[in-house]
Amino acid sequence: MAAMAELLPTTVILTAFYLQWHQSDMKEEFWAGLEGVVEALRKAGHDVIILGGVPGHPDGRMPKAPSKWLMTGRLAQSYGFKFDAGELGDVDRRIQRIAARKDAEYIPVQRFVSGASIESGWCNALNDGVVINFDEDHLTKTMARRVVRELILPRLIKRRLRAVD
Repeated sequence: MAAMAELLPTTVILTAFYLQWHQSDMKEEFWAGLEGVVEALRKAGHDVIILGGVPGHPDGRMPKAPSKWLMTGRLAQSYGFKFDAGELGDVDRRIQRIAARKDAEYIPVQRFVSGASIESGWCNALNDGVVINFDEDHLTKTMARRVVRELILPRLIKRRLRAVD
């Protein structure tokens, strides 16, 4: 954090596999630590964007699970998985509260990535023909690029335009 304080102010984007931490016995320490990092970055003059949570694929069975699905003659577009909507909702509410308290920006990504609302408890494994995960908790390069291009860059451009005005 000391090195970040010495940098010229910039925009820092934070993300994590929040569910893994939220389910651990270090849950409260994780959330307090995330809030502390955001606070320190803001005090150092950085803008902070916190990406919302995304459900992990059960058992990290990518790409094996959808491959087996396809082998049975089913369509790739119909493959998906259930997740705990209450837990992911709690994760996103915590992120939102931290962002609000520390003057950071929260960007929800779950609906964009999985193609369904948190409340549905369902995540599509493909979104517009793009495979979402390559393992339990990592987005594929293609999906990560879409998140950057369609969710993050437009916000960064708006920030830049406001700064110029």
